[in-house]
Amino acid sequence: MANLRLSNLVLRAIDRAFMGPDRQLVVAELEATNLPLAGPAERERVHFAVLLLAHGSAASLRGALELARVDWRDVLVAAGLASENWRDALVESGILTPRD
Repeated sequence: MANLRLSNLVLRAIDRAFMGPDRQLVVAELEATNLPLAGPAERERVHFAVLLLAHGSAASLRGALELARVDWRDVLVAAGLASENWRDALVESGILTPRD
């Protein structure tokens, strides 16, 4: 298990999308997910993609994490975050705010 800390931006995005006991579950699952070949910058973007695909559902989060474990780039494509304007897409989706 990777057990890497999440960035502050990812933690804030989790706070926006998940409430109550699901929040801690989401944090634990994201921290424990091994993403082979993904560096720190890619890892954060993959976390955002997983959160976007989860739509606030812990069950959907698990499905997105499974996809990321197989090939993290597939999650970026599925979430619409594979292009250079991925931060703009996150702001439009509400995962990030313009201040983030």
